[in-house]
Amino acid sequence: MALPSLSKVWHITANNTLVPQGSATAMARLYMLRLKQILTGSSSLTWSGGPPPAPFTVVGSSNGVTAGMDGVDRWNSTSDIVGGLFDPRSWIVLRSTSIAANFQVLLHCNSSNIIFGSPIVEVSENAGFTGGSTTAPPTATDSQVLMSSAYITSTSDQQRQLHGWISSDGQCVRIVEMQQGWTQAFWLFDKPNNPVAGWPRPWIARVFNASGSSSASSNASMAYSQFYSVGFVARGNGPFTAFGTGEGSNNLWAANSTLSSVANSFSGEFPLWPMGLASTTPNNIGRHGTVADLWWKPMGMANGDSFPANVATKQFVCVGDIVLPWTGDSTSFLSS
Repeated sequence: MALPSLSKVWHITANNTLVPQGSATAMARLYMLRLKQILTGSSSLTWSGGPPPAPFTVVGSSNGVTAGMDGVDRWNSTSDIVGGLFDPRSWIVLRSTSIAANFQVLLHCNSSNIIFGSPIVEVSENAGFTGGSTTAPPTATDSQVLMSSAYITSTSDQQRQLHGWISSDGQCVRIVEMQQGWTQAFWLFDKPNNPVAGWPRPWIARVFNASGSSSASSNASMAYSQFYSVGFVARGNGPFTAFGTGEGSNNLWAANSTLSSVANSFSGEFPLWPMGLASTTPNNIGRHGTVADLWWKPMGMANGDSFPANVATKQFVCVGDIVLPWTGDSTSFLSS
């Protein structure tokens, strides 16, 4: 197939293996620490092309002992991450000035279960989070909740893989979790390409875990329907949902039909369909842009299949029902 041109330069941390830790609580702590390390482009991880130059930065944090919105990162080891049914609890606020001037994300280790498998994840597009202590998270006047009840990962202690993508301009951040060969979770914080005029601060975000407390047994977290019927959190004239769009005709959606499962009759190539963004939320209706370097996969492809199908130059990789940029070398995409 003719490969698409990338609109971004990508820094990718691939195959971050989280081995069993001896308990579900210990795994949850390691998982949260690794998420923070990916989002902040930590040099402790291996990145293709080197650490990203414009990752999220820390605005404030709590490790359950001390807390403050003072720019201090208190999440330095798994022992700094506490939470669950009782106080104290950990939280961290991260900022990207590339997605928007003051775009912030709050990870708050508070939940109804002892291993804090279902923390609160919120975004603030501009106002920013303030306050916070070892027993309460900071708040923002424009906060939007991305996750508050679903588990952030399974409550098992089994091995999993984390993969991270950050564009060199810092405008696009993605994280994929894989367990037992399936997509367990998908995170995305992006500034869309080609945003429509009049959208005050163009951004989209999503955090989704596939299967509650259990390990994934399908690609549900990155299935076609998660993008075209659940969509992304966004904000314009108030909060709205931005759905992933694709080409179609005569009630036939191209990426999930015969048009995607067979080669083009003229070129002999299989398509990679780009993903657009549209909303039906009142006062936010319309097509609003495109998702940078994210494509619907051709039908019949499996997790880890690469384009080109060449072991030495894997430029794109199939994950769930979408295609993402890959490292451009022989690195395999590990899924368990």
